[in-house]
Amino acid sequence: MTDWIKDWVYKLSEPNTETGLAECPFAKKAWSQGQVKVVESQNLWETVHREVDNFGDHKVVLCVQENPDQTYLELDAACMALN
Repeated sequence: MTDWIKDWVYKLSEPNTETGLAECPFAKKAWSQGQVKVVESQNLWETVHREVDNFGDHKVVLCVQENPDQTYLELDAACMALN
């Protein structure tokens, strides 16, 4: 999963052919400087709460559950509620 995310980060940093702008111009730099933490877990919400309580020096923490128990809309609603 971490390799997939790394590839995605580099893709986000490439300029869009139509606009000439990267979707996320900060992604590659943050990844390269070790400011992104990827945490894979089978219990997503337990992991999210643990990471929130122990947020360290990272700029971004991605909590990943490869096969989530919830639909995208349920995950989105839960994230909005946490924010």
